[in-house]
Formats: sequence, C-alpha cells, structure tokens
Amino acid sequence: MDNDKVYEAAEFLHVMVRSSLENLENRNIPKGYLANLKGNSYYLNKISELRERNSRPKFGVFGPPKRGKSSMLNRLIGTDIMPVYTLPMTRTSVEVHHDETCEIGIWKVMVEFPDGRIAPTETMKKPEEVCQKIQQYGTSKAKDELAEKIEIRSNFDNCKILKKRGILVDTPGAEAAIGKPDPENCAKPTTEPEEQQSENLDNMNTESSSDENDQKREEDTKRAMEILKTVDVVIFCAHGNYLGSQQEHDFYNQHLSGLRPLIVINWKDKWEGSNKDPVAEAVKLYGVPWDRTLSFSSEWAKYEKTREKSGLVELEKKILSEIEYITSHKGIEDCFNEYERNILNYRSREKNELIMPYAIHVMNFYQCLTKTDEKWTQDFAQKLKASKLWSSQLK
Repeated sequence: MDNDKVYEAAEFLHVMVRSSLENLENRNIPKGYLANLKGNSYYLNKISELRERNSRPKFGVFGPPKRGKSSMLNRLIGTDIMPVYTLPMTRTSVEVHHDETCEIGIWKVMVEFPDGRIAPTETMKKPEEVCQKIQQYGTSKAKDELAEKIEIRSNFDNCKILKKRGILVDTPGAEAAIGKPDPENCAKPTTEPEEQQSENLDNMNTESSSDENDQKREEDTKRAMEILKTVDVVIFCAHGNYLGSQQEHDFYNQHLSGLRPLIVINWKDKWEGSNKDPVAEAVKLYGVPWDRTLSFSSEWAKYEKTREKSGLVELEKKILSEIEYITSHKGIEDCFNEYERNILNYRSREKNELIMPYAIHVMNFYQCLTKTDEKWTQDFAQKLKASKLWSSQLK
C-alpha cells in the first residue's frame, strides 16, 4: 500500500471502530462483541504502524514453555536453526529475516544487548552453529552476557513466508509470564545429556516464597508485554493434550484475546485418530473463531510422506493470508466486513444502537474512498453505499 489515501481510508475506518468501542465502554455486554471490535482496532492500528515504520510485518510466536514453538518455526523456515530441548531462555527474542543478498546456506547472525550494544555480525555455514549462538547468548546458563535480541538473516529461498517480507519471531523471553511446562513434557527427552537434564529439572523445581513468585511473575509479564509491542501478528501455541493452566488462560484473556491471534494446537500426531478434539476444545476455551485455529505436527512435517497431514501447508497459507491482510487493501475491506457483521448482529440481538458508528464517521470514510483514484476504492465506496450499515445510519 503506497498510496497515502489508502492509509487515510484505514484511519477513517479506525475512527468508526473506536467510536463503537468508546460507546460500549464499561457497559455490561457480551464480551465476544468487544473482542471482535478490539481485534478490528488492533489490525487497523497495525496497518498504520507498518506504514509509519516502513517495515515488514512481524509474526511473534508465543506460548508457555514446551509447546513446540521452536520446532514449528524450524518447519516453517525449512531448516533447524532454532534450538529445541534446550535450557530455559531468558529475555531474548530471536528474529528470522529473508535477505536476497545472502548466499543460500549461509547465515548472518547479529546479537543485540540490553544496553543497545550490537556485536559484530557473524557469518555461519551450518545450522548447528546458529543454534549454538542462540544458546550462547540466550539461555539461563549462558556464560556470555545475555542478549536482548538475536537477528538471523539468510536467503531463505524455500520459505514463502519470509520471501513475502514476513519476519518470524521466537519469543522465549515471554514464556514464563504465560505459563509453565505441561506435565507430559516437564522431563527432558533421553537424547539430551544427563548433566543438562539435571540442570533443567533443578531449574524448574526451585522453591520460592509467594512474594518472590508474585514479583517474578510481574517482571515476566512486563517483559512479555514489551515483546508483544514489537510484533504485528500473534501466533499462540498450545499443546493438544494439555490446553493449559489457569495462569495460561488468564494471560491469554488479559493480554492476547484482543490482538486477533492465530491459535496453533501442536502435537497433532499425538491425538489424531483418538476421540479427542483439542481444536474444538481450544475454540471453546479461548473463544477464538474456527478460522483462526489450526492443528499442527512438527514431527509429521519433517517427512515428505506425512507432511500433507501435518498441517504445515494450512499454517503457511494462513500466515501468508495474514501478510496480505495487514499489508494490502484486503485488510481494510475484511476489517469493514467483520465490523459491519459484528455491529449489526449486536444491534439485532441486543436491541441497542450504542454500538453503531456516528453518521459523520461513515460519511467521512465514504468520501475518503471516493477521492482515491484506484479501482478497489471506487468499488468499495459503492459497496459501502449499498450496505446495511449505510442505510441504517444515513437514511
């Protein structure tokens, strides 16, 4: 979107959405309507932010420890550069960028520290070296100074998401605020060295006072919120056999539900074919739409013969559609469609006009569209004028 008028259209639509939110503030209404409005507002705000930053959309992968986040990223990227079964990470976030100037199979790694210092970029020829570098600067047992951010650049020619200007972000620094490792996976796999297994178990079983736990949780939450501010789309990972603790649900409801996240239910290979339906459970538990909830198996995605049923293709398509949504006029059109459907449904069910936007805001949006000399805006203006929203507010 390189036309200023297009961004103006997003801003005028955002005014309409915000007016509905403000009118419903502190009123006892079904939370689903508010969540939908907040999701619209979040995306319209991100469209404007991307334009102001002139940057690529960032997809942040969030979730408690041991939810398969790094394994999923490795499958999406197409190579194993994210460490898995590692020591707990601390405040570090890891960003993966596509760079056409890099040679395929060569990785450039930059480490940024909390005080703003940036270490000289290192060039690596093996994915194992990238893993080691992340472990060196990002784990709780690191001998070197802990990093704030690790940035990895390469020519990821086989990754459609990165080639489409998306940026994938692993966010282990936010894990502690969201929840704890699930019971099935709190012990390390037998492929991990015994010494490292012992260190990990010691780390997880440390006893703390209630006050210390509260302070730690507050610090962890603050860090998670800082990371959330740096991403444009949230991908929330859950375990199919363990959909989470109260802490996980509370964090999601308080901080993620209004961000229109994608929910990925991992370990599909563990429950596929059973009587369980974790996707349906997640939709009910987190209150997200079916079309924003996906199932996935990193194990199946490794192999050609099981890749089709792994959910990898569906996940890639969904993320690619999110890139189009947030970087093109399609996002503005879809936001309007969702907004109109939501507010008209509320008005019909609740017999309440408070959710409706002011007529002047609808007219301003229409005039902005008609002044933009692009076919899609002209078509959209006519669609707006023929909509139920228009007829209800501009009689």
